[in-house]
Amino acid sequence: MAMGSNPLLRPILSSFNPTPHPLSAESSREIYHILSRHNRNSLAVKPSERNVPWFSTFPVCRQSIHWAEAERSAKYFLGNLYELSRLTGTRMPKQLDMNTDMKFVTKHDDLIETAVACTIFQHPNGNVARASLIAQAMLLLWLQDGKMKRVQIRPSLLC
Repeated sequence: MAMGSNPLLRPILSSFNPTPHPLSAESSREIYHILSRHNRNSLAVKPSERNVPWFSTFPVCRQSIHWAEAERSAKYFLGNLYELSRLTGTRMPKQLDMNTDMKFVTKHDDLIETAVACTIFQHPNGNVARASLIAQAMLLLWLQDGKMKRVQIRPSLLC
């Protein structure tokens, strides 16, 4: 599933089909035209041309070129949440508790992967600051399921 050596392009690990029925040729052309427009913050990607299994009826997708910064920002943010949890005595969700076992690494990595993939594909045209903030927001959304009560996030820890 190698996608070349372009550092702006993040590897595509999976896809989904947002349309339940095949698109008409006209609709497919229109979507291709819309998704292929130039934007300085994202690239148009044709996964089928890169030997990536592509199950979507959309012929192309957009991906933010700021994926590495979004990933760095999400990791930094999660690291700060761990530190804040340690300082305040607040427990992280049990699946992210570093004291349990190696499952932590998998869940931690899955959380980062999901937040970053969601950011770069759902919000591809944002600049680097927007990509970073959205990735952090995605992390926070998934962590806020009632298990991190009493955590007060200081703005200085966010960026």
